[in-house]
Amino acid sequence: MEKAEVMRKIEQEEIVFIQEEVKVDFDNRQQSPLGFQWRNQRYEVLEVLMMSKDLWENFNFLVLTNKGIFNLILVKDNKQLTISKSKWVLNYKVLDDVEVEHQHLRSSFMLTTEQFKDIINYHGHFCPELAIGCRVGLIARRELGINKQNCGGFFGISENMSSAIDAVQHLTGCTIGNKNFIAYDRGKHVYYFMKISREQKTQEALRIALMSPVINTQFEPDIEKKIVSGSASWQEINKYREKIYRSVQKILSLPEDSLFKKTITVLECPSEPFTEKYVNCALCGEIVAVNKTESTEAGSICFFCAYPNQRVNVVIQ
Repeated sequence: MEKAEVMRKIEQEEIVFIQEEVKVDFDNRQQSPLGFQWRNQRYEVLEVLMMSKDLWENFNFLVLTNKGIFNLILVKDNKQLTISKSKWVLNYKVLDDVEVEHQHLRSSFMLTTEQFKDIINYHGHFCPELAIGCRVGLIARRELGINKQNCGGFFGISENMSSAIDAVQHLTGCTIGNKNFIAYDRGKHVYYFMKISREQKTQEALRIALMSPVINTQFEPDIEKKIVSGSASWQEINKYREKIYRSVQKILSLPEDSLFKKTITVLECPSEPFTEKYVNCALCGEIVAVNKTESTEAGSICFFCAYPNQRVNVVIQ
């Protein structure tokens, strides 16, 4: 298999995740793995196709063996030390054409490493709910053809305010700022996507609902408290990151049908976008959009001045 074909398969997720610790023979002079033991079988490394570092400074080796192409990761226990204990993890195997043909339940997840890095950088960190948002955004792109070039003709809705909506907005181009995405915090990973029609009051929408409890993984609550307080050791932080990493990889690799239920529903089309015009509130003097004001004898006033008892109180703990 040519290297370009191998990279295509990886980008299109024609792989099977393994994520098991293995024993590796490593040549320090060549800085290359020579072989590894996995499930009572010996795998000889014939060629290192690629070596790189991932987001967590772990060394990744894409290797051609006598029994297929695999990804090996050298995970250091303490990434802050030059010399540290480490372990080898057999991350995934690249499927050959016969295996792809018979992999009926393989994930439909198709996102390149660079795209995922962009999403992580945009959101600020890497977590299971961000991975859920990636899967949802890609379903919307595939099912409805939404992309950043045509997103103006679509509308998205979320029933949660979690990290997932950052990934959804990034992948579909439907954003709160562009007024074609709304998020209501109902605590559910349920999402709607629809084409915007100016001729019809209602429109069919794709509804995507998370059905699997895959995000219920407990991530060492005692360590979480230490991380928040700044008292966690590097060993504890690495243990926490490793659990998150495994959870995210599971979400990204599970078959779509085992994660989500997709249905078609009917929703009312959003109103015509308006041109923003602003005025000073006649009472507090703060700038407010005209269409969000109440008319009074004193002039146009903002929502909070009109309804002071409904003012939002923010408590920072």
